[in-house]
Amino acid sequence: MLYFIGMIVICAYVAIIVGSIILLILKVIERKKEKQEEDWDKYDDY
Repeated sequence: MLYFIGMIVICAYVAIIVGSIILLILKVIERKKEKQEEDWDKYDDY
């Protein structure tokens, strides 16, 4: 029983870690897209 609970806890930690990594990657991608849009806005001024 303890082994089973331990597996659940480990799986929960892994899920949280993987989820946070995916969120970080998504944020970085969104930042890059926003920066590209800002760069395009700069070009529109000229």
